[in-house]
Amino acid sequence: MIALIASSKRGKREMFFKRYGSSSIASQFARGMGPRAIALRVRHRLQQALASRKADLARFTGERNQYLLY
Repeated sequence: MIALIASSKRGKREMFFKRYGSSSIASQFARGMGPRAIALRVRHRLQQALASRKADLARFTGERNQYLLY
């Protein structure tokens, strides 16, 4: 996979990284991580981010309720 990314034109490579959200995938492939391992890592990070946002939303909702007029 890294060969495919490395051999692609710069513009296509940059567009791929923009769509993915980061160029870190190239270094992960270079370190020998496979697609499944990368997907699991992304899923884990996403779950952590969502859990953090849920806590923030709950705190915000609690603080907001005292200011609602209806």
